[in-house]
Amino acid sequence: MLHQFIVEGANWVKRVDIDDQIFTEYGKQAMEAATRAVESVNNTDTEGDQNPTLGKILSVFEDGSKDDPEKLMYVGTPRVLRNLGQYRLADEIEEVIEYLQHIVVKGDPGKGYKVYGPFPSFDVALEWSKSKFPDSQGDVHIMEMILPD
Repeated sequence: MLHQFIVEGANWVKRVDIDDQIFTEYGKQAMEAATRAVESVNNTDTEGDQNPTLGKILSVFEDGSKDDPEKLMYVGTPRVLRNLGQYRLADEIEEVIEYLQHIVVKGDPGKGYKVYGPFPSFDVALEWSKSKFPDSQGDVHIMEMILPD
C-alpha cells in the first residue's frame, strides 16, 4: 500500500509516495521520502527567485499527520545527502551549519541586512555577506565581529 509523505524544506514542499511493502517501518519510510524529495528538488529546474534551499533539517510526515508528534519527524539534511551518495556536499553543508551557528542575520531583501558573527576581519565579513545576500545590492551592515581567540 502506498503512503503519501510530505517533506518540507527551507522554502519548498514535496509530496512523495512510499510503498509500505518495501519500507515497513515508519522511520525508514520517512527517511526514504526525505531522500526522494531532496533528489527531486536537486533535479528540478526552478524559475525566478524560487531556487530550492537545503536547510539544516527537513520535516517529514505522513499526509494528514503533521500535528501528530509520533508521525512528525525531523531529518538532518547531511544525512539525507549521504543517503543519496552526495558525501562531499553533505560534508560541506555540515561545515556551513557549524559556521552559521554563530551568525545571526536580520533584515529584508532590498532593504539591507545586519550580520552578527564570528568573522576574523571586517573584509571577510563583508565578502561573506555579499556572497550570501546578493539581492542586498551592497547594503550589508556588519554590526559586530567576534574575533577568534
